Amino acid sequence: MRVIGALVAAYLIVACAITQLASLVVLQGVAAPYALPRALPASWGLPLAQLAYRLLPTPWNAESAARAAVARGDDALAQRWIRRMPQGGYALALEATIAERRGEAESAVADDLRDGDAGALARIVDGLAAHDLPRALRLQRHVVAALDADPTHPPSRAEAYWRLGELSARSGDLRSASSAYRRAIELSPYAGLYALSYAQHLWYALHDGPAAERYFLRTLRDDPTASPAYEGLAAIASARGDRAAAASYLRKAHAIEQK
Repeated sequence: MRVIGALVAAYLIVACAITQLASLVVLQGVAAPYALPRALPASWGLPLAQLAYRLLPTPWNAESAARAAVARGDDALAQRWIRRMPQGGYALALEATIAERRGEAESAVADDLRDGDAGALARIVDGLAAHDLPRALRLQRHVVAALDADPTHPPSRAEAYWRLGELSARSGDLRSASSAYRRAIELSPYAGLYALSYAQHLWYALHDGPAAERYFLRTLRDDPTASPAYEGLAAIASARGDRAAAASYLRKAHAIEQK
């Protein structure tokens, strides 16, 4: 019995050591510059993770193998390893990465919505908007609708509406942009960025000075260092002939920018 116990212990020690080594290689991208993982060849990641899984078939070893396959660009192999992972956020995030790489933005967004990854959602839509604005706009409308259907969902509804406003404005749909900006402010009334975007839209696109002035001032209540708000107020003051106020606002904007 002692021999068997010793053999089992030795096996587990070796399996755990290989598991740890595989994890270090797979995650070396987030390691400190001079940490041990940085010195290990990235090409070791997949073989080590696969060996670790054969020795110790655990969910985290399956995840390491899936991540290594994704890093290598072998989507088919990555999918096979993902199927061995528990369903949940990590698996969905890897599925979204594969879909995004294939240009399947809609599938990637669906996975990131279920995963609750607001950063990935924004990256996908913004990347798409650079070369296919109508498709990005359709996708962002889908994101907003999905978040409205489940208000408890982790990604920010306010940010989703703000991004919808930005894309609508770029596409020339000024009425939809206004509606989206207002909704973003309603959902997050203390977010200066949303008020600033709406103020700029009101002034530079719709030329509505009184409304724009209200939202530039609202921006400054939330963020007194928002120099674009002072610049907007200066433009409005200048347009109505108040040169003293315009100069004062510009001085404040310049003072902030020089800090």
